[in-house]
Amino acid sequence: MLDTEYNEAEVMELFARDAQNKGIEIGINGTVNILRGLGLSENDIISKICEQYNLTQEQAQNYMS
Repeated sequence: MLDTEYNEAEVMELFARDAQNKGIEIGINGTVNILRGLGLSENDIISKICEQYNLTQEQAQNYMS
């Protein structure tokens, strides 16, 4: 038998949160690509996505690869 109980509401919330996080990642990646296309430096891009998406420098750096 399973030791845990299935909680449909909790599972649905996890799926919704996961979908939202993926949407945010897609948006950040798109923003980085646009800013690169405009010729901004890596430091300027990091600064802008930190400001727009409330990221730390380390988090923003992960989107630069």
